[in-house]
Amino acid sequence: MSESELISEIQREKIQKLLQKSTRTLEEIKEACERIDVVKLYSGKVIEGAIIEQGEKYKIMTTTGVINVSRKEVRTVTVVR
Repeated sequence: MSESELISEIQREKIQKLLQKSTRTLEEIKEACERIDVVKLYSGKVIEGAIIEQGEKYKIMTTTGVINVSRKEVRTVTVVR
């Protein structure tokens, strides 16, 4: 296993552990995902967390749980390091 594969496997494990918790802090999300995403929707709603899946639906891990958002609803995504 290469070093980059090992790092991505460790990151996946951290994300899985966070997903099992009922609540988490932005700091915990940032540590596991190495970033915080700010997702602005056309409705005006702003979601802070980390995008953990991207496709037709965005799966966003937030402090209160996981939110699924359709790609069509997303206006902008900004990455905060």
